[in-house]
Amino acid sequence: MRKWVVILAMLVMVFDAVAQRDSVVVRKKEADPNYERPVFQGFSAHVDLLTPAMNLIFGKVYGTEVTFDLNLYNRLFPLIEIGYSDVEQTLASNITYKTNAPYLRFGINYGILRPINKAGKRRLLDCYPYVGARYGMAFMNYEYKNVEIRDEYWGGMTTTEYSKPFVYSGWLEIVAGVRMNLAAGFTMGWAFRFRTAVHTSAETKAYTWYIPGYGKSDGSSFTFSYTIGYTYKVKKVRDRDGTGMLTAKKPQ
Repeated sequence: MRKWVVILAMLVMVFDAVAQRDSVVVRKKEADPNYERPVFQGFSAHVDLLTPAMNLIFGKVYGTEVTFDLNLYNRLFPLIEIGYSDVEQTLASNITYKTNAPYLRFGINYGILRPINKAGKRRLLDCYPYVGARYGMAFMNYEYKNVEIRDEYWGGMTTTEYSKPFVYSGWLEIVAGVRMNLAAGFTMGWAFRFRTAVHTSAETKAYTWYIPGYGKSDGSSFTFSYTIGYTYKVKKVRDRDGTGMLTAKKPQ
């Protein structure tokens, strides 16, 4: 009999402890309003309009470039930029330089404006200024034609050609720009870029006179880009649990 009393007392203590634990109100950690949930907020695809226009400005500089980015928290935008250039230019002493190659840049943009302003209202984040960084790379072939070489022994000049396949070149970029909403998901943007820190597998940077995706390799440079494209935003609804937090809308 005494054994059953002890067991019953132990069970009462266990149930009492469980009841006390369940009665404690656990305060949920409030989400940072400047990093909106859920993590994935959408994506976009843009085409650079200035890259094809380079032929009109410099002549025989053909190319195209597209950008794909993800929207995380409505604040962070990891991205990849893919392009192709075909360049032929006449240099000093009638030397012709030619190169063609795809290029790639990857990096991230950081939205300067917070999703929630000081008044507690949500901003229209289809229009936002940003700063960002890129690392670019190109695996290029280049060729020099009409290169004149003086014969020091016999005298006179001879013309030769020189080419180098599969040369790697890389660089860094600092970017500042703005993206704006047009209508029905279509967006446009422009950005200033500072390109620097060129490095290459060629014997010297002078051999890679023009690098696809970078430009002339003789030093750092400022460039400008203008893009247009489409941005998909995740649709949202308010939770029905009373929290008022926004979550991704489930597909029907």
